[in-house]
Amino acid sequence: MKKVFLIIMAGLVTLASNASVTITESPTGTVTIAVDGEAGQIGQGAYEYTSAISTDAQNLIKNAQNVVIKGNINANDIKTLLNKNKANDNNWALNTLDMGGATISTIKVAASGPWSVDSHDFTPNNYTHFAATNVVLPVASDGILPDYFGFAFTDALVSVTLPEGYTSIGTSAFDSKKNLMTVNLPETLKSIGASAFKMCPFQSFTLPNSLESIGDEAFQQCQNLTVIVFPENFKTLGNRVFYNTHLLDIYFLGKEAPIVGPEAFDAGTYKGNGGMVPTSATSPYGNTDAGYAERMNFTNAANTFGLLHLRADLTNEERAKYVDITRDYRVEKGDDGKYKAFYD
Repeated sequence: MKKVFLIIMAGLVTLASNASVTITESPTGTVTIAVDGEAGQIGQGAYEYTSAISTDAQNLIKNAQNVVIKGNINANDIKTLLNKNKANDNNWALNTLDMGGATISTIKVAASGPWSVDSHDFTPNNYTHFAATNVVLPVASDGILPDYFGFAFTDALVSVTLPEGYTSIGTSAFDSKKNLMTVNLPETLKSIGASAFKMCPFQSFTLPNSLESIGDEAFQQCQNLTVIVFPENFKTLGNRVFYNTHLLDIYFLGKEAPIVGPEAFDAGTYKGNGGMVPTSATSPYGNTDAGYAERMNFTNAANTFGLLHLRADLTNEERAKYVDITRDYRVEKGDDGKYKAFYD
């Protein structure tokens, strides 16, 4: 029995000795932190570096504008990097933080709202943040990006990429990130949570082919977004998802109509907010005196009504399921003799 125990202990020592971390700098100044073996090679204790991170390596990391992290990491590793490299404003300013080659078992956030975060696996406290412009997240083994995740990042965030493996984005994950222009999502993603990208300024947004559901208000007040394409197997669209979002073209690629919330889109998308711009020399659209209007005739605060685009190969029955039969849509002539869009 004693001999077996010694053999097991020898195996454990060998395994631990194979774990390491290396820090290198490329000719362009990018610093790469590469973990070989188990997580926990970067940070220890109260968010301090392990002995494997030399003083020279610490200086390389601190002076870098572009940091790449590879290998297995945990929450303490990330918190340590942020804690050791934060400036006087408690933020770590980076051009690029690329963790796409890293793996973390899970990401946890405890919060009651987007600005009421008690604990976050990426921050040592609720006042220290990443001020990174371009971020690639690590692969989360459980596939979940938690609610209120974006709390760890300041408004410096312009681009974020989720690598393959993520299946869900939580509530308010990137709510109110006022400079977020680019979001790259994986083809493994199934759901986007409520208010996930609320009030973000991106001008385009690509939904992955794997996506099946979007929660309430997920893209509310994304006022620069004008086109959205729902993938073939999309199933559920929540309420007020695109409220105060000026969509002009909405594409559904599926043969089966999804379940859609009663006010999923903005009133302007449904009917141009009731506004009417008659045909004139300064607005040469349609011929409203003759009862003919184009989309640009229906405007209100620069919002025109949206067009629904469906597959050309739909049967009449399949196409009918995309139509909201609970409302009466029509064009009516007003007291001023002009024609206006209306629904009851």
